[in-house]
Amino acid sequence: MALRQVGPSLASHGAAGRGRDTWATVAVLAHKAISPGSSASASSSTPWSSWTLSDLGGAEVRLALFGSAAAAHFATSEGTAVLLVGCRPSRHREERKSSGGGGGPASSSPPRITADAAACIILLGTAAEYARCAARTRAGDRCTRAVNASVCPVCDIHAPGALARLRS
Repeated sequence: MALRQVGPSLASHGAAGRGRDTWATVAVLAHKAISPGSSASASSSTPWSSWTLSDLGGAEVRLALFGSAAAAHFATSEGTAVLLVGCRPSRHREERKSSGGGGGPASSSPPRITADAAACIILLGTAAEYARCAARTRAGDRCTRAVNASVCPVCDIHAPGALARLRS
């Protein structure tokens, strides 16, 4: 299924945590956060990692890795194309607190899925089109959004400003 369909499709198949329906999608690892001690086997806490996956066309999904998935894939670098197979839907904290709607912060965040087995994630290689947005934020830092470099060097947020600068 297309990455854009992951959230709506999984939501329509029931609540998070129920069974593993077989589905698959391909995405690019756009950003990751690793728990302290994920690479150290002596850590007393369970290793975890949080990935933001992108289709490089604007759709994003957040993937939480636990257990063998986190241990096996902690060294995966940003820009890697991955195949996800049968990951479970998960719900964000704000979604759990809310009654399931209302346009709050949870409704605008990307869909969230969970992988607790290394076999749920298959590494395909480096995505040649992957790049970071070339624009700067108002604070002067480089934008961290992933873009398809073969289409445009800036993200959809910075594209109108770049176009305005080209017109002047």
